This record gives sequence, structure tokens and C-alpha cells, in this order.
Amino acid sequence: MSVIRIGDKGRILAGAALAGVLLAGCAKQAPTIVPPPPKPNPQPAATSDVAVRVRELGREAEALAGDSGQLPGQGDDHRRLMHRVFDDLARVLPLLHGPQPDGVFKNRMVSIENSRALLSNSPQGLSIEPAIDTGLGAAQAALADIARTSYYEQADLGPLLDKLSAKINGLDLVRGPLHQVDAASAVDLTSQIVSKMAAVLAERVSSQSPPTTAPATAPAAGR
Repeated sequence: MSVIRIGDKGRILAGAALAGVLLAGCAKQAPTIVPPPPKPNPQPAATSDVAVRVRELGREAEALAGDSGQLPGQGDDHRRLMHRVFDDLARVLPLLHGPQPDGVFKNRMVSIENSRALLSNSPQGLSIEPAIDTGLGAAQAALADIARTSYYEQADLGPLLDKLSAKINGLDLVRGPLHQVDAASAVDLTSQIVSKMAAVLAERVSSQSPPTTAPATAPAAGR
């Protein structure tokens, strides 16, 4: 009887040891939880006040034109200037679109933000040309979508949009200094389109605003 009891205890101890090994193995094989990548910086929403929107749009269009005029840059200067261009686009495109962006427009803006972030954070030895191509392509697509709305139907943007599309489609065929020159041309066309849209919107708002005039003479003071 005592031999049977010892065998039972041995089996119990062996089973407990095996369970411990299995539990330890499962603990070692547990997957490591990787935190999700940080989300891009949210873009500011365009104001619903059209008059304020037009003023901001004119200011941002001028900023884009000023940065466009400094391209192409050389080396790190080109990276810095293109970073500023994407900053300009991140502000001006929502103003052109209006206060209720759809999912497609939001995706375009995410692409522009990603390109801007890559220019800011990527190692110096990494080529920035693909990021520039992607960001400018997203801006071109966003402008083409915005141009189809009734606000800008009088701007006659078709020829400029066609030139911009052709220029961007050819960016992946060139590298180095030629790419910098072609990217500068694409930014210049983008700036021209933005300026025309801003002018058309300002003219439309001005024509719809009732004139305000001061009285010709002040009322006589009571005696």
C-alpha cells in the first residue's frame, strides 16, 4: 500500500512540474504588443465665415507663391524649402475646400502631411524625391477635385491642371538636379492654380456682399 501511495505522489509531482513547464513556455511565447505609430498632426479646419476664409486664403496663397519663387534649392536647402511648401499646402488647401472635407480630401491631406514629416525626420542619406512626388501628387489631386465645385467654375483652370498633372507624372523619371528643377516647376504651377482660385473666390464673395455706405451728413443735434 505504501508503494502505491509513493507512486501516486510521484505522478502528481511530475504532472505539476510538466504543467509548470508548459505554463512557462506559453509565457515566453506571448506576443509582444507593439504600440501603433503616431497619427499625423491634424490639419486646421477651415472657418465657415467666408469673409475670414477669403482673407486667410489670400495670405496663404501669397506665402506659397513666395516659397515657390525660392525653388529650386540646393541640397539641404531644397529639403527645407519643400518642407515649407508642404506646410503652405497643408494650410491653403483646406481653405480652398471649405469647412466640410470628405474622406477623399482627408486622405489627400494625410499624404501631404506624411511627405512633410518625411522631409523633416528622414536621415540625410535617404532620398527625399519619392516623398516630394507623393506630396505634390496628392496636392494636384486635391486641387483637381476642388476645381470641379461650382465656386471655381469661372477660373478656367483646365489648362493649368493639365500642365501640372503632366509635370507630376514625369517626376519619377528624373533624379538629382533635374528632379529639383521639375519639382520647382510643379510647385510654381500649383501656386498659380491656388492664386487663381483665391482670386475667383474673393471676387465671388465681394460681388455677393451688400455695399455698406456711411450717411452723407450727420443728423443735426437737437436744440
